[in-house]
Amino acid sequence: MVTSTPEIPIPQPSPHWLLGNIPDIDSSQAMLSTMKLAKLYGPIVRTDINGVRYIRIGSQALAHEICDDERFEKNVETNLRFRSQKQYDEHIHFCWKLCDEIVADRKAHPKDVNDLLNVTLQSSDPDTGEKTRDELIRFEMMTFLLAGHDTTSGLLNFAFLLMLKNPRTLERTQKEVDGVLGDGAVEVRHYAKLPYIEAVLREKLRLYPTAPSITRMSKGKEDTFIGGGKYRIHAEDALVIYRLCSGIRRYGGRMRRSSGRRECWGRRGSMRSRRIRGSRLGVLSGCVLEGVWLGMISNASTYILVAGVCADEGDGTLLQGVRYAVLGVGNSDWVSTFHRQPKLIDSLMEAMGAIKIIPTVLGDVSRDICGAYDEFTDTLWKALDSDADAAAAAAGLKLELTLDRLELLGEKEMSLGTVKQHLQLADTSVGPEKRLMEVELPGEASYVCGDYLVVLPTNHSEDVKRVLLRFGLPTDAMVKMSNTHKTFQPSDRAEYAFSLVAAYLEIGTPISRKQLSILAAATTDTSQQEEIQSFAAEDVYEESILAKRASIIDILEKYPACKITFAEYVDMLQPMLPRQYSIASSPLASPPGHATILYDVLSSPSHFDSKRPFHGTGSTYLSSIPVSGKVHCYVRSTNANFRLPLTQSTPMIMVCAGTGFAPMRGFVEERAAIIEAQKITPGKALLYFECRDREKDFLCRSELEAWEEQGIVELRPTFSKAGSAGIGYKYVPDRLWAEREEIVELFRAGAKVFLCGSASKLARSTNEVFEKIVREAKGCGLHEAKAFLDTIKQDRYVTDIFG
Repeated sequence: MVTSTPEIPIPQPSPHWLLGNIPDIDSSQAMLSTMKLAKLYGPIVRTDINGVRYIRIGSQALAHEICDDERFEKNVETNLRFRSQKQYDEHIHFCWKLCDEIVADRKAHPKDVNDLLNVTLQSSDPDTGEKTRDELIRFEMMTFLLAGHDTTSGLLNFAFLLMLKNPRTLERTQKEVDGVLGDGAVEVRHYAKLPYIEAVLREKLRLYPTAPSITRMSKGKEDTFIGGGKYRIHAEDALVIYRLCSGIRRYGGRMRRSSGRRECWGRRGSMRSRRIRGSRLGVLSGCVLEGVWLGMISNASTYILVAGVCADEGDGTLLQGVRYAVLGVGNSDWVSTFHRQPKLIDSLMEAMGAIKIIPTVLGDVSRDICGAYDEFTDTLWKALDSDADAAAAAAGLKLELTLDRLELLGEKEMSLGTVKQHLQLADTSVGPEKRLMEVELPGEASYVCGDYLVVLPTNHSEDVKRVLLRFGLPTDAMVKMSNTHKTFQPSDRAEYAFSLVAAYLEIGTPISRKQLSILAAATTDTSQQEEIQSFAAEDVYEESILAKRASIIDILEKYPACKITFAEYVDMLQPMLPRQYSIASSPLASPPGHATILYDVLSSPSHFDSKRPFHGTGSTYLSSIPVSGKVHCYVRSTNANFRLPLTQSTPMIMVCAGTGFAPMRGFVEERAAIIEAQKITPGKALLYFECRDREKDFLCRSELEAWEEQGIVELRPTFSKAGSAGIGYKYVPDRLWAEREEIVELFRAGAKVFLCGSASKLARSTNEVFEKIVREAKGCGLHEAKAFLDTIKQDRYVTDIFG
């Protein structure tokens, strides 16, 4: 074939002497190895294995071209090339002989059974009366055995595995089966009535095709070109098309159902929703994608909604008879979207005929989220409690504890990871200690750049001892809990008091205004009582409690006249919540199954009482784990758009501060691996980040500077305390504004902006600077600039914020 397009060599990992690319393919995980090569080298990769040139195809466009039967054909030789043809023939004839013996035995000893063998033996051609020849029966038996054995079993096995990993999908599947079949056996007429099961099976095939690859070769044993003439395909090349070509599909005109965790709720709302699950309540959960409801309604007549869900309004009877309550959780730092979803949910539920149990409660995570939650649950329980519940509550609290910690806290996804590396990264003289931890993930867990490592911590031992000392309990005291609405405190068995406080309870959460009132009412000294109650005033509360992160135990220690019991104290606390940390590594540049996180160790004098230390629960827990130690963790996916661009030619503008640098490090590390493997010239990538001191807390400085020298990224640091000659910027927003002309130029060239940092600090100030940049570049007002940024926040201005 003649082509005018310049020929490009097919990318290939550097071959090893004698072995070619055998070391680059893990024979125990061949498909995963192939996928990793595709991410590193692009949509077409060459590997030399045992003298055969394998061209691995990972794009739909190239796969479509190779499936052209006019130019390419099925390759049946490669799989047999290095096997003994004699042995292969022996195996085939053994199978034929076995089939012939089965047929002969059935003819000699007929059975009155309705099976496929009898059907093929007894059926005859309606026109000629001729029966099926034994040879054809043998071939049909082989087809039934081989054609459906691996593919069907693979389809069903993986479908069940995926449903077990996604309980909501399994529950909905079971519900559909029960509704269609009841107690009867499945019949052909039922198949058309099981659309959800069909969607599940199709989704399994999209994710894990039962035929993971096919092999083609050039037709006519001649060289040819693909990719518009860019890549030469030799006559002897084996062209392997694998499952990455499947892409994302739509079924029935709708996006596939989400089966992941409730990310759209936000972490806190999702975790806290577990506390309000009860036998008479259902939890309506899910998210919205392109206007399509992605979620599930459980079998209950009462529903609790915790923000983040939406549905089409439909008619006014769709939810008739359903009772509901809404707890909205938002962040007031995001003014334009604050409480938008819960208010929309409320109006939609009402419009669809649902009955509101209690008035909607709206909480602000940047202030007193516990107060809103307490108000919601207290009001809700009062509305729902039966006489029996009220009688049980009147009996008083009793301490007990039972069940495994992970199941108890609703964290069944947690498994044990192993710490492989644990390093201090920065001098502590200018800020909190910063550490790097590399974790070998549990089982077959994997991740993509931008994902989180979710960790379930325990409280610091010194804080646990403070609690036990305040209530006069020895560390080996055994306790139980009963007669409480809080399902993370079961009543089957006793637990050590130390373990209860350390592993199950959030003891460092700021006390709520309602809890302050409870403590004040239980205080016997008038002056102490008045002082505790004064903290509940809104202005005093924010300044003296929230800002100083004063917890219940802080108040109890300061005011000894408060006489609540240990049972009452435990009942006031929330369950231990997992912490999530952005992964700071790339799977393409790390050992298989290894992920790295960066974190600040928050340990300093308490702002509420400087005589006592403040220990950040998650960070001090991580800092206590040595190399080879175990950590409860799992991987959680990030915002679907907080991902590297599909091509490295797309410009990037990365903005971060502190440990918000973590996902950016992962992006740059993956970008470096891909660029090195593919030998390409990338688009410009700018990394804006804040440090305090160039010499003392410039995180990962040596590797960043090495990547800059290689042309992978351009560093744009700022230093709030001590920088260096030529860098006069203290904060990222200042440098962004000073270099706005370059940012505008890159954005017009298609750049994607990534932002990771504190919602109230970096995220807010960066957003304000971009509004100014847009106003200047477009010559528009503030309202139009805000509207423009809102339109690109799903794809070109993506954020991962915290705090």
